[in-house]
Amino acid sequence: MSEKQPTPVRVGIVDGHELSRQALAALMTQREPDTWQVVYAGADPRDAAAAQPDVVVLNLDDPTSGEAAMESLGGLPVVVTGSEGSPEEIRRALMKGALGHVTRSHNYADLNGALHSAVRRELHVTPHIADILSGVPDVPALSPRELTALKLYAAGLTMGAVAESMGVSTHTAREYIDRVRDKYGNLGRSVRTRTELYAAAVRDGFIKPS
Repeated sequence: MSEKQPTPVRVGIVDGHELSRQALAALMTQREPDTWQVVYAGADPRDAAAAQPDVVVLNLDDPTSGEAAMESLGGLPVVVTGSEGSPEEIRRALMKGALGHVTRSHNYADLNGALHSAVRRELHVTPHIADILSGVPDVPALSPRELTALKLYAAGLTMGAVAESMGVSTHTAREYIDRVRDKYGNLGRSVRTRTELYAAAVRDGFIKPS
């Protein structure tokens, strides 16, 4: 009996430019039809959310489908695309919940990597993103694993549950949280308790208020 094929990842593409979104949809489905299934390609983020994608590609360049659209996507994993953009614009998108940024100068492999990270709800950290985040004086630059541990722990999971969700030992999960605390401490921000961690993570845009 043949092995069951994995279900393709459902992708929504929000872009006010028809040729741009159709070209991206064609590229993804032609390159990896077994990996990606484009369930929406249009300009309305609400329609994109209604299509129930697993991940959304959002063009920041178009005013009708840019940064403001993040709220309409209801917490779906998002990778933003567009021109190089200003560091402040990209930082705002990341603080609103975007998990990656891919410009027109990047290639398909860059987008592919960012999308896979976003599906796992992990921040896709590139040197450019790390520079942008480290340029914010009081916001720590967290690794993808540190960010994942922070989100799970701050949401109320026990350390054991965090470890199980991440597929690591409890000791390793605790190390991730300790590193987050150390990074906040190095910025002069004390986050000793879970409540303080949660408040800091919400304030910095790492997680959304429950």
